[in-house]
Amino acid sequence: MSIRVSKQHAMALARVLKQITSESHIDTLAIISQTGARVAFFSTQKDADPHEMCAIGAALSNSGALALQKIGFGEISDIMIRGSGGFLILKSMDRFILVGGAKEKQAFMEATQVLLKHAHELSEILKEVPDEEY
Repeated sequence: MSIRVSKQHAMALARVLKQITSESHIDTLAIISQTGARVAFFSTQKDADPHEMCAIGAALSNSGALALQKIGFGEISDIMIRGSGGFLILKSMDRFILVGGAKEKQAFMEATQVLLKHAHELSEILKEVPDEEY
């Protein structure tokens, strides 16, 4: 499932996402809703299924938020996942999640800083997307 945004929102999101990709060596970049609907998705991995990745990202974020709530650690901010072949970060942005991934550790560290730098701006753009559009 994808979220349809207005042309104005799409252009604003594309501008920020382009900045992110120009400032980092990111292999995967997505914006998804808390329900797993895709706003934007990019991956250098040819076998990455956008629908599957968005659903998994939402499940991870919601599971992490529930775990933090149950043990009294407050609101979720970020989830970082390290695998044998790369790294993922999921950054909570109110109703949406910013997902970034990189194969190399140094690229991931740089990408994480870039994602955190631009998350607030993306969140502000997405605040204007009405609930009924997703």
